[in-house]
Amino acid sequence: MRRRTGFTLVELLIVISCISILSMLLLPAMTRARGMARGVHCTSNLRQLGGGWLLYAETHNDYCMPQAVGSSPLTYWWGRDTNPPDHTQGLLYPYLAVNSGRDTVFDCPDQPWGSYPYPQGACKTEPTSTYGYNGLYLATPASNWVFGPARQRVQWRTIDQIASPSLLFVFADALIDLRTTYGNTCLLDGPLIPRISGDTTTWSVNAFPTLCFRHAGNTSIFYADGHAGPIHMSQATLTSERCRTGTVGDTPAPHYVPNYQDW
Repeated sequence: MRRRTGFTLVELLIVISCISILSMLLLPAMTRARGMARGVHCTSNLRQLGGGWLLYAETHNDYCMPQAVGSSPLTYWWGRDTNPPDHTQGLLYPYLAVNSGRDTVFDCPDQPWGSYPYPQGACKTEPTSTYGYNGLYLATPASNWVFGPARQRVQWRTIDQIASPSLLFVFADALIDLRTTYGNTCLLDGPLIPRISGDTTTWSVNAFPTLCFRHAGNTSIFYADGHAGPIHMSQATLTSERCRTGTVGDTPAPHYVPNYQDW
């Protein structure tokens, strides 16, 4: 009697079908695992940025880092706004162990270069950052903004002058929906924005808040007390479905500008 040495066609088809079914069952789990890994990577990036932010304050008499300084081209916390952008000139750069190329601590792995049509800044061919910094509260007088008298009467904060540090957002995932397009942004803007007129400050609804919930509905945040963690969009108000951007809370306090009523 001859012994069979191979598979029949039916057996081969059964094996292929089993592999296909297993792959279909495993694919969602693998996708979730990859998404979780990117979320962990993002939180690690924010912890590095936050650690650099604390070191910056330590070497500048405890004063918080400005959002941007100088004149054109501005020097932001992430780098100089040139073409291409120069991360080595950023206010935070001396306090970070950053990678070269496009895979850097300044970019969220869930929002890579090429995933947004409108890059911020002078350069449209290289990334800057997909994280937002709360310079509005932390360093308004030191940052290059046109706020008139508010530059003198709003406090440039030291680390120990931060209100509710366990609740205050310092860095977070950011994106901005500009209605006709959308892009990355290095600003962390909340539900209201200040309007300055003489000695009067009024707060109006911000049409373009920047907090982005891109990690399966979560946003990663670094807080002023040094911890980092996620917030789910179920705890937020989304203003842009396509970008998954919005705000946590209806007023700037306590996460964005705790003392906004005193401006």
